Amino acid sequence: MKRAALSVGLLYVSVLLLSGFFLHRAVATDTFITIDDYHYSVVMGSALRIAFGEAASALRINFGLLSTLSAGLLARLFAVDSFAGWIRLTQSFQVLFLFCAVVSALAFQRDRRLVLVVLFVSVPFASTVSPFVLTPNNSGLRYLGFALLPLALTFLIAGKGYRDAIVAGLACALFVLWNTETGIACSAALLFYLAVSEFAAGRPLSGVFGLLCIASAIAVAAVAVISIASLGGVGGLNLLLEHLIGHAKSDYNGHLFDKWSIAALVLALYASTVVIHCCLTVRAGSTDRHLIARAAIAFASIVWFAYYAHNSFYFVLWFNLFLLLFTIEPVLALGKAAVVGVVALAIACNIAGLRPVPGRFTMNSGTVQGLSLPEDTAVYLRRHADLLRSIDALRVVYFTGTPFIMAVMTRKVNDLTVFDPFGETWTEAQLHDLIQDALAKNPTLILIEANGSPLLNAPRQQFLQRVRKAISSRFSLTRTEDGFEFWTPPSGNP
Repeated sequence: MKRAALSVGLLYVSVLLLSGFFLHRAVATDTFITIDDYHYSVVMGSALRIAFGEAASALRINFGLLSTLSAGLLARLFAVDSFAGWIRLTQSFQVLFLFCAVVSALAFQRDRRLVLVVLFVSVPFASTVSPFVLTPNNSGLRYLGFALLPLALTFLIAGKGYRDAIVAGLACALFVLWNTETGIACSAALLFYLAVSEFAAGRPLSGVFGLLCIASAIAVAAVAVISIASLGGVGGLNLLLEHLIGHAKSDYNGHLFDKWSIAALVLALYASTVVIHCCLTVRAGSTDRHLIARAAIAFASIVWFAYYAHNSFYFVLWFNLFLLLFTIEPVLALGKAAVVGVVALAIACNIAGLRPVPGRFTMNSGTVQGLSLPEDTAVYLRRHADLLRSIDALRVVYFTGTPFIMAVMTRKVNDLTVFDPFGETWTEAQLHDLIQDALAKNPTLILIEANGSPLLNAPRQQFLQRVRKAISSRFSLTRTEDGFEFWTPPSGNP
């Protein structure tokens, strides 16, 4: 019976992890523009430029310095040269997330039941045919810190005092450098553990506060030094913080309540209960470090709730669910029935939440870059890329509806502060600064995608109209060819 169960489990894991690597993605044109290329340009744009050999100091890093460098260097190492290759790179980070989660579970509790729960609950998310592969900002690339948080807490459990303060500070820095948003939640968990565990050990409040200051100072110093060294100065660090703040502000324009609000409330109440129970138990004299570590993970879940409290959609809640798996040791101790029940409930939640997406994986042959796009769109993309590739002008700036795949197909990337102006420019002031930056480079040619292009949706058409208006005082439209408008200065000669 055990062998049969093991065989079924391995088949379940293998099918979900391996199948997507051998399939093409079939998408409609509009979906490709608004989901695939859009998210890859904003999230992986800097990584693509690193893969092309550009220095990190010339780039805007949006979702984390270390994650961007890792993706870019891996793409260069394995010669990723197609859009499908970048999708597979995202899939690889999904599998890495699952591997790190299982290792963390094993180190954190050394309980086979917890390892099995984490494995079977996480596999639907880590699946290489998961809808999260569409959006690398929702994938294991961005959230790897959550998978490693229990492992970091395991190192803290083994020590105490100043050693823990140093380890916590360095770990906080690494989490923040990997991804700023999740790093804040992970850092809050580490500092919570440091404070509560030292208080439980009998250290006075002044001493606890001192250790928190040491850990925080180490974290801030490490983040600043590594960021400035990699990005070439404070300017690059400012761009990263600007993206974090701008992303939060734009998200808070969303709705406050939706169908996931009840689930969010239940998870938030459970996480709060774990933290409160821990604090009361410690106050009563307990020094159980594993209890404090579980509460620290629940605390990270609460901080993550706070960042996305306005928008409790599924992938946000999934990571709260994942983190809280590490707090259910008392439930798992009830026996096999409890373990099976937890797994069944979590898998049911995954099935309910993993809604259908516009794109899908298919055995159909790809029409362009490993993607199964409509034939007319594929023909247009190839013709578009051929034209851009053939231009020999020394200084060219281009604005296109699909900046990521155009860069992949042509190996030509704009020499601009941002990779995708549409995705990374939120305000009129930012657009003005972007145009000034472009014009300061004295381009001999500016290419703007014509409004009749099938690669443009309405918002991108409106954005390009703003670009035309901003450059019209110094550049004139010369001609239109293969979907591109050629804008040149009075003495330009493209």
